[in-house]
Amino acid sequence: AATMERVLQAIEDRLAEAGQAYARREISLVTLTAIEAEAKREQKQVRERIAQAARLQALPATTPEGLSEWWVDAPLERRRELLALVLDRIIVKPATRAGASQLDLDRLEFVWK
Repeated sequence: AATMERVLQAIEDRLAEAGQAYARREISLVTLTAIEAEAKREQKQVRERIAQAARLQALPATTPEGLSEWWVDAPLERRRELLALVLDRIIVKPATRAGASQLDLDRLEFVWK
C-alpha cells in the first residue's frame, strides 16, 4: 500500500510539473491535456490495485473449502467484493429464442481476471 501511495504521489508530482511547464509556455495545451489524460488513467489503475489489495487482505478464508463455507452466510456486499477480486465482467450474449422466460446460461460469458 505504501508503494502504491508513492506511485500516486509521483503521478501527482508529474502533473504539477506539467502544469508548471504549461504556465511557462514550454508545452502546448494539447500536450498538457495528453499528459493529464494519461496521468488520470494511471491513477485509476493504481487506485484499483490498492482497492484490490485491500479486498485480498480482508478475505475471510484462503482455501476453496473455507471460502465455500463463508459464502453461505456472507452478506451480499461481501460476496460482491469477493467476486470483484476474480471476475472482470460478464458478457450477456443475444437471446437465441424469443420470449424465453428463463435465463439461458449459455448466453453468459464470464471474463475472469
